[in-house]
Amino acid sequence: MKALIIYDDATFALRANFLLRNAAHGANSKNDLDVNLWRSNMLRFQSVAREALAEALDVDLIVFAGPQVSLLPRWLKGWLEEWAARRQVQDAALALIEDQALTTGRTSIAAELCEFARQHELGFVASRESQKIEATPLPFETSGYPRDRRSTPDAMCAVA
Repeated sequence: MKALIIYDDATFALRANFLLRNAAHGANSKNDLDVNLWRSNMLRFQSVAREALAEALDVDLIVFAGPQVSLLPRWLKGWLEEWAARRQVQDAALALIEDQALTTGRTSIAAELCEFARQHELGFVASRESQKIEATPLPFETSGYPRDRRSTPDAMCAVA
């Protein structure tokens, strides 16, 4: 499995990387886990954005780790749009890992990412420390959690 972590804070990048590696290990994945990290504000620069896009075209999962914004910046949404149009993995997914303490009092980008996932037929999962939002399964199999393609678009952003 190949994943790309887009992060604002290095602590969240490390946490997301740790969670991905634990999930892959717990799923007894026979495939290697390949994780690349990109600091979100660096994607503002065209040369960096092109390089990150080239790395991301064949990822199974893009993780937003600890975003410090309540809406996706226009340049990041543009980058995501280009990735969605050019991606090579049709069963790709987006994930969001947030700290509830940091999102208290402001809107999470979960709804915006979920809507983006719905529009582009991507899986989506988001989690906070004390709340978990699930939409569609991730594109890889985990023990006891088979991929279910029967999820309806209306159910994608439901809070579990």
